[in-house]
Amino acid sequence: MTSGIDILEKIVRSRRERLGQFGYSQGLQLPPERQVPLVPFPESPFLICEVKRSSPSAGTIAKMPDPTTQVDLYTSAGVKAVSVLTEEEFFGGSLRDLEKLKSRNPETFFLRKDFLLEPEDIDISWRIGADAVLLIAALLEPRRMEELYRRAVSLGLEVLVEVHNSEEIEKIRSLRPATVGINARDLRDFSIDCSPRSPFQPYSTGRREKSSNRESGRRNTPRWPSPTASKECWWERRS
Repeated sequence: MTSGIDILEKIVRSRRERLGQFGYSQGLQLPPERQVPLVPFPESPFLICEVKRSSPSAGTIAKMPDPTTQVDLYTSAGVKAVSVLTEEEFFGGSLRDLEKLKSRNPETFFLRKDFLLEPEDIDISWRIGADAVLLIAALLEPRRMEELYRRAVSLGLEVLVEVHNSEEIEKIRSLRPATVGINARDLRDFSIDCSPRSPFQPYSTGRREKSSNRESGRRNTPRWPSPTASKECWWERRS
């Protein structure tokens, strides 16, 4: 487990260093244009199941040399939406994972889950086949959040804006995103608050058509395709 008071800061510092070394493509040869159709969010409610090899809090979660096996289990169980961690150092992910999975499952909805910082991140996400991107309110200042959000929407991508507390709700209020994810995990220290009493009830982004997601904190769910399927993050989307 990563120690320290601000794990998010460590992740972002590492990612900026890797961007300086390898660029937004992670040093990979990626297609210059998108090769697969865009898939919208499935009809609500639905689960977004995850491909994640490791995390700062849990260490190694699953040895997954080929993530297609895991996603095959998901889709055979009726899953229509999958999130793929593409951050390399702390989560063991890769852009190649997402590209390969989307190519194999063009009708499945794929969310790129990473610590996106620049408009180039959005362009790369679109090129490799992501149908949606995650934007983290704790990470992005309002102007940069809006810039990345607008860029994603202009490309036809769905956007999941993630918040953890009421301050971050205020931060994104003027943006009025269509879909907001409420993360039970504080990315600064990776602690989890699974209290059933939501701190967000008094808050609204002001958009009538919005939907919300509950994220993190669900473990050891029975009757699932694989022990690695439930892991430590559970997504549920409701209108």
